Amino acid sequence: MSTVTLSSEGQVTIPDQFRRALHLHPGDKVLLTLEGGKLVLEPDETGRAKLVEENGRKVLVAPPGAPPMTPDTIKTLLADSEVTDAYLVELARAHGLRMATLDDALCRKPWAAGVAENPLRG
Repeated sequence: MSTVTLSSEGQVTIPDQFRRALHLHPGDKVLLTLEGGKLVLEPDETGRAKLVEENGRKVLVAPPGAPPMTPDTIKTLLADSEVTDAYLVELARAHGLRMATLDDALCRKPWAAGVAENPLRG
C-alpha cells in the first residue's frame, strides 16, 4: 500500500511500482471506476492490440480499424533506410501496439520470443 497526496488541482501521481506493474507510460489512458467506496484504476485497453490464444498458439490481434500489417509491409519498412526507431514506435502506436525494449518485462516472458512464426523469414 502507498499513500499519495492529492494536489490542489485534484491530481495524484501514481507511484512508479504501480506504473511498472500496469505497464503504464506517459500519455497512456486509464479507466477509473468506483467500487464500494474504492477508486479502481486500470489501463484503458480499447484501441490496443490484444494477445489471444488460437489453436494453442499466442496471436496478436489488431484493434478494430487498424490498417493491415502484412509481412510485405514489414519487409518494406525494415528495408527503408529512412525508417527510424521513432517512426517504428509511432507506427506501432497507430496499430495499438507498444514497442518492447530488451529491458522490458514483455521480452522476458517465455511466449515473447521464439513462439510466433517470423514473418520476415522466407
